[in-house]
Amino acid sequence: MQDSSFMNDLLLSVRGEKQISKGQGWAQADVQLRRRHNLIPSLMATVTGLRGHERNLQTELAEIRAQPAATPGRGGNRSQGHRPHEG
Repeated sequence: MQDSSFMNDLLLSVRGEKQISKGQGWAQADVQLRRRHNLIPSLMATVTGLRGHERNLQTELAEIRAQPAATPGRGGNRSQGHRPHEG
């Protein structure tokens, strides 16, 4: 957990042995924020690609389900509806 240790180092000193000045702490925080900011375009491209894939997948599934052969047990006649098993 890099973020956790970063925050611990930033906010606390380790038994007086390690003290981070305010300037150094803000510089490290700035570096982390810049890294995360630089990842946003890649994340957006991934999400956009997955959105298109999901849209195509759902369209194909809807088309397959609309075909009479894709609904077993109905014999291609959708007007009959579902009949519960009588037993």
